[in-house]
Amino acid sequence: MYKHILVPTDGTDLSRHAILCSLELAKAIGARVTVLRVSGKPAHLVVLGLEITDLSEETRARIRREIEDHFAWVHGEAAARGVACETRRVESEHPWKGIVETADAQGSDLIAMASYGRAGMTAKLIGSETQRVLAHSRVPVLVYR
Repeated sequence: MYKHILVPTDGTDLSRHAILCSLELAKAIGARVTVLRVSGKPAHLVVLGLEITDLSEETRARIRREIEDHFAWVHGEAAARGVACETRRVESEHPWKGIVETADAQGSDLIAMASYGRAGMTAKLIGSETQRVLAHSRVPVLVYR
């Protein structure tokens, strides 16, 4: 059975649901969990002829706090269930690629993720990042809806 479950998160409600379900699965089968947040590299943005390539320190601090708060919630939920859990943040130009590369690097034997994230309103049935993970992963992918 599965020993190490990788659970990507973007902080959305559906992502939180996937985390809770994955923790319950891990508890039932005795697996450990890594919850992963993939952050994109800053994009080049041109506004009125000015190129903006970096986020303000205030914005970076807010994002960092949100992720830390989310990870604190994850650790609390895992502890309440007695599940070994770590959190990890990686940077990748493409979230799906960061997920697949992390699963390979850590030896995860299952990826459990939400069917869509922040782009859910524009996604039909299943999100594009999830589709890419399904297409490129070497390990099984469990998709929560």
